[in-house]
Amino acid sequence: RKVLMEEMREREASLVGLREKERQLLMDEMQSRQTALENAREEERRALIELIQTKDSQLEEKDRDIQLADQKHAEATTRAKNQEQQLESLRAQLSSVQESLDEERKLRLEQEQAATEVVEKLAMNNIEQILT
Repeated sequence: RKVLMEEMREREASLVGLREKERQLLMDEMQSRQTALENAREEERRALIELIQTKDSQLEEKDRDIQLADQKHAEATTRAKNQEQQLESLRAQLSSVQESLDEERKLRLEQEQAATEVVEKLAMNNIEQILT
């Protein structure tokens, strides 16, 4: 029983470790997405600055630069929206993993308590048998 209990604890610890690694990977991915989102916003900002600077150019050049800046702005805005959606999805996944970890910890405690009760009952039965 001791070996089984120890093996069960080791497996649970391994599972918790894997969940922690999964949580860390999700957090790393969320950070990566956040950085990408910030980069996309910076690119959008630069595109807007470029749009303003083209007003000093000649009319023909201005039209060409405005079209290019508008295209970059639209692409950057699209990327920023996509990054925001992906970030929200990662946050939901992280929350789900955290809930799962919490539930697993709760179940492990309940199992340990049940195992302790069984061991105590067996010990009491053994004591009673020895006394009778």
